[in-house]
Amino acid sequence: MFQVGKRYEIRMIIDGEETMSWATIERYEHPLLKFADANVRSLESHLPDTTLHGEIINVTSPNFISAVLSQPLMQEQISRENAAARNSVPKES
Repeated sequence: MFQVGKRYEIRMIIDGEETMSWATIERYEHPLLKFADANVRSLESHLPDTTLHGEIINVTSPNFISAVLSQPLMQEQISRENAAARNSVPKES
């Protein structure tokens, strides 16, 4: 059902609100789905870069709404934007 290594638009109900996020699938063993860790670079010099550890969700939960595979063009655009963001942040020496 899910393709490991592919990026999905995930819709879920969290704290009573419908939310949407993007996640790359690291592992899938029905009914559990594990998202890959995400490295987040801070654009503010006073804030540290962080790693968001991949969540594990149960796709049979009533709070899970949908997962839609990202289109290849969108994945390509996201990769370019991530590369541009990495190149625009000065490295510390």
